[in-house]
Amino acid sequence: MFAHTAAQWLREERCPDLGADEVHIWWADLDVAPPQRERFAASLNVHEHRRAARLRFEIHRQRYIGARGWLRHLLGEYLDVAPSDIAFDYGPLGKPALAAADGLPRLQFNASDSQNIGVFAFSWERELGVDVECLPREVSYAEIAERKFAAPEAAALRAFPPHERERAFLACWTRKEAYGKARGVGIRYPLDSVLLCERMTRTSLTLYDHAPAAGVPWKLVQLQPHAGAVVALVVAGADWQLRCLRRAG
Repeated sequence: MFAHTAAQWLREERCPDLGADEVHIWWADLDVAPPQRERFAASLNVHEHRRAARLRFEIHRQRYIGARGWLRHLLGEYLDVAPSDIAFDYGPLGKPALAAADGLPRLQFNASDSQNIGVFAFSWERELGVDVECLPREVSYAEIAERKFAAPEAAALRAFPPHERERAFLACWTRKEAYGKARGVGIRYPLDSVLLCERMTRTSLTLYDHAPAAGVPWKLVQLQPHAGAVVALVVAGADWQLRCLRRAG
């Protein structure tokens, strides 16, 4: 089985202080109770409401509101502002960031969701990216690995027993996407251009490919908040401590 960092996900009702040398990662259930969903919906802006309305199925609309609501509320707690006052900017390829505002610290964040799970990562000043995938997934993982990943990565995935290959592929995919999100390019880069999955038994990697600054690497950590989900986190620099947290709906 692929390796992941052993972490205790502590349940917290409020965001603890985020140190300059810390990265906080949260996971939360997106299937929140109706009163909570109403509070979340009230914090969304007009564009988020329009996007929710375009989703075909009610469960997807509800989970979208849950994902955006959790993000806004966590940001609001870290910054001590109302969730509805959070304003976003977007990079050239769509990476979200906080809109520039006088008096607000530079809080970096990234978010991902899959099925009913949302993950949210935060740091001061450090670029980061996070991705989550939940099992099962109807995806042609063997074909994608052979076609999109580097040859050593595809070989590493083939070496897993058949009953473990889907989970190993999804873990590898989270690494690829979290790395791209940290760089601000999402999944729009050649997936075989950087080796992230050659050694799936390693719980963390230090990478200098497309480093954010001279001498500053990326650090990748593989996580598993529970048996049905895999998560990858990529953060600029290696001199930080990870704190894993969870929030109930």
